[in-house]
Amino acid sequence: ESLRIAHIPRQLATSDVLIQAELLFAAIMFLALVIRLSTGGSFADQNNLSHVLASALTCFLCSVLYITSMSGLVGAWCSLKSVVLDLEGNLGLVLSWLFIMGITFPILVFLAKKDVLSNIVIRKLFHLAALTVFASAIYFHEVSMVGQGGKEQGKQSLILLSLCSASLLCALMLCEYVRIQCKGSQVSIQLTRFFRTFTDSRDSGTFIMSHLSLLLGLSTPLWLSGPKFDQENGKPNALLLSSGLLALCIADVLGVFVGKNFGIVAICKGSKKTLEGTCAAVVGTIAFALWWNKIIGGPFFASEGYGEELTRFVL
Repeated sequence: ESLRIAHIPRQLATSDVLIQAELLFAAIMFLALVIRLSTGGSFADQNNLSHVLASALTCFLCSVLYITSMSGLVGAWCSLKSVVLDLEGNLGLVLSWLFIMGITFPILVFLAKKDVLSNIVIRKLFHLAALTVFASAIYFHEVSMVGQGGKEQGKQSLILLSLCSASLLCALMLCEYVRIQCKGSQVSIQLTRFFRTFTDSRDSGTFIMSHLSLLLGLSTPLWLSGPKFDQENGKPNALLLSSGLLALCIADVLGVFVGKNFGIVAICKGSKKTLEGTCAAVVGTIAFALWWNKIIGGPFFASEGYGEELTRFVL
């Protein structure tokens, strides 16, 4: 056990390389699609996936080259295996996330297709489902920071969530590439029909950004933190890790639900945003932040430098 714990710093660094490689894959694929569209790339091969496969293979090779140059393929595989399978609790986290999404996703898709609820309400319910996933990893990190090896296992839960969210970004970016590049094909039609189920007039352009925006908003704080833990207490900045939850899963959801059901006064002429929804978002976010700070024992407002952390969060 002690030998395994001794190797965890190296595994954390290698895991960071894996996350960066996944983000590199998604970024190159996005740039390739944007360049093709901006240069007037045609969709003559609408029923042929060869362009998509070639682009995906190129992105994959770039990611593999990056991993090889930074840590080596063997080291990356060992680190991935350790993060997902070897440390107690991580496999349970993955299974719980799959269970949550396996229950909520079909229900929300059914509600969207039956027009039981408006699209914007369906999307906010997705936000709440995502809240349970991301909050569980942060909470597991905090409660694991005690006992022998607990600190390392807690750090690994955040790395695990970063890896999973980066993998999901790659999958969604690949779906978007197929949907746009193979426009007119049956695959593209089905993907467009599925994603358009959850969109409205604000998401009517070439790209469908709703799902990508949610994932990026929640995951970016994790990706920016990486393995760079606070040198004093071995903990990442709890306010930074939770900023996506507070903004997208609390403020955004409260603003929509309260504004849609009780909003009367518009915040400005011609705006659909209401004063009631805005106030609910602000007050609800502060209340949740105080409660969440108490639950996880985080340094939101109780540690040295709390003023600087609060200012950074507000900005």
